[in-house]
Amino acid sequence: EAGRIGGGVPATPLPCVEVAVRDKWNLIGGPACFVGVGSVIVTGGTVSSSYFGYGISGYYTAPYLLPDEAYWVKMNGAGTLEICCDSSPSIVPKQASSSVIPEKAGSFTIRDAKGRSQTLYLSYENSSVAGRIDSDLYEMPPFPPDGAFDVRFASGRMLEVIEEGTVATAGQNFPVSLRGVASPLTLEWDLTGMTGGRLVLAGDGGAGIPETILEGSGSAVIKAPETGLLTIGVTGRAGLPAEYALNRNFPNPFNPTTSFTIDLPVPEEVRVDVVDILGRQVATLLDEWKPAGTQTLNWDASDRFGIQVPTGVYIVRMSAGEFSATMKILLMK
Repeated sequence: EAGRIGGGVPATPLPCVEVAVRDKWNLIGGPACFVGVGSVIVTGGTVSSSYFGYGISGYYTAPYLLPDEAYWVKMNGAGTLEICCDSSPSIVPKQASSSVIPEKAGSFTIRDAKGRSQTLYLSYENSSVAGRIDSDLYEMPPFPPDGAFDVRFASGRMLEVIEEGTVATAGQNFPVSLRGVASPLTLEWDLTGMTGGRLVLAGDGGAGIPETILEGSGSAVIKAPETGLLTIGVTGRAGLPAEYALNRNFPNPFNPTTSFTIDLPVPEEVRVDVVDILGRQVATLLDEWKPAGTQTLNWDASDRFGIQVPTGVYIVRMSAGEFSATMKILLMK
């Protein structure tokens, strides 16, 4: 009977397994239970990639190792992985890739005529909670056998990072490698939160792929290119700021309202505060994600409780990514 050993004793899952791994890529499995990848104990080397599973949407980054599934992981040096059962949930999503993809990343899903698909991601340099994104963590496992479906950026990654400032200057191109795909292809995109640059699916001179502007969310059906490559380009919009700036307020001196602008070359989490000359917090004018462009802010000389502040010199303080700036303003009643 399945699940019983020898004389009818019910089988129990092994609490831990120890897997020997070599330098570079390894295909591994765990015990008959859920295992959070953060609980895997690494000895003799370091993990240099995400853990990758393979499902109906191609490769995905896995926050859990599931029973009876195999996963790819890349090592920097040979060693061992001690994989032990979690006491956490009995139900875990089959594919929960969003938990390890930056929150503000844009997604591109390429689906072929046989229904096979792969999702790739683009993210701005400073859009992760921790700051800069290590794109090497998103290097995908080795190519499957010839003829098998495979879609990835030409760099071998499933996520690419848009360099800060490129949307306002020369732009940046991201070739996408296609293997074993059946034409036609459906490209679906969701770029919510990635405003501030223009993303373009490059055309191929009339051979079946028209140049397509990618904004917001949408889809397009295209012919599979004979070259096996698509190109996603990031270009600037006219008038997009080339650099961060906190611009002078007007009027100054003022009573009771003044206005000023801030410039963002890329979408960014921005905070703008007003403090007094002793550095004490007076008001917060902005603390949220903003698209690239020029934003106008106003201050009506009230503090965070809505109470009017007295005549004096105040300081406006702006921070966005690694940029910070201050300016003095004068309230005169």
